[in-house]
Amino acid sequence: NLPRGQTLEGITFDYVPCVPFKEKLNHKEIRVLVFVASRHIAMEQIKLFQDCSLKLVALEPKPYAGLKALVRFGRIREDEIVLALHLGASQSCVIVVDHGYPSLIQPLSICGNSLTQVIAQYRRFDLKKAEEIKKQVGSAKTICWPAISSQMENLVVDIEHTWRFFSQKIKSPSLTFHRMILSGGSSALPHLATFLADRMGVPVDVFNPLSSPGLRLPQEVAPLVGENAGSFCSALGLAARGME
Repeated sequence: NLPRGQTLEGITFDYVPCVPFKEKLNHKEIRVLVFVASRHIAMEQIKLFQDCSLKLVALEPKPYAGLKALVRFGRIREDEIVLALHLGASQSCVIVVDHGYPSLIQPLSICGNSLTQVIAQYRRFDLKKAEEIKKQVGSAKTICWPAISSQMENLVVDIEHTWRFFSQKIKSPSLTFHRMILSGGSSALPHLATFLADRMGVPVDVFNPLSSPGLRLPQEVAPLVGENAGSFCSALGLAARGME
């Protein structure tokens, strides 16, 4: 889906040739996944590496890098349909993974920073206090629930719309997904997985990149790193490419 007001003639693009594994090669079908990314965001990333005197070879969308980590460490199997929610501080998305293939990636209106801002406005806290409250009670029906309840409901609506769009595109309206998996720094929001499992009626897991089976860390992680383990999902996905 092109951004509103855009045409194919108005889009500049790059491409990367991709050679699939021979055992997965299907001569009857070729799947192409296209990412539309903000040039402004891409240039910010490029400048970050330039400021560190590093040569940037390629940019990879964070949701796809995170998905590589989920697949590489066996959290998504090829015999199921999964909704993977990547919940970041400033950007989030939902990915429909159809038997091992990312078939649709849609942005979400909710993110970690937006929840913090809503709590701060509702309770008249500063952002630091609001962030602490969010991490302590999350989506539990306590002090911050009245503030973020509408955000949680919007998240459910976004997920439902994404799934409905996907099932209509493949002309299978009765199709269902098996489960959901949460990744990204905001995936550790307390009670979020329970809330989504109750509303969506499927199992919901939270992916901790640093406790993945087969991942051998050289030393014990610092407490601050452990508390923010979800933030390393995309980095682990990029590393998984090197392992392949």
